[in-house]
Amino acid sequence: MIIWKNNLTPHFSAAEYFPQYREQNAYLTEESYLFARILEETRVDVGLRFYVNSWYRTQAQNKAVGGISSSNHLRGCAADIHTKNKITRKRFITIVLAFKKYCRKHGRV
Repeated sequence: MIIWKNNLTPHFSAAEYFPQYREQNAYLTEESYLFARILEETRVDVGLRFYVNSWYRTQAQNKAVGGISSSNHLRGCAADIHTKNKITRKRFITIVLAFKKYCRKHGRV
């Protein structure tokens, strides 16, 4: 486990990752930190600010939002994101391909 107080990456904060722990240190695994790095690299590559709706979830939070019992959110390896920009289908595909590129780079595909 790793302890984080502030930013996980230059553009993603521990508060985004662990919204329930805004006032204290947050713990995460190497796997979830790697996922944060993949999101960061994707964001920088495509030049688009992502806003996180949901990242890490406890079992109770996951159940409350109707998440499946095997959700990657439970491991901190999934994020529901949005942008404030309208995205075309072509731009969306560009973002997905960039994400896949960084997953492959880090051995996650």
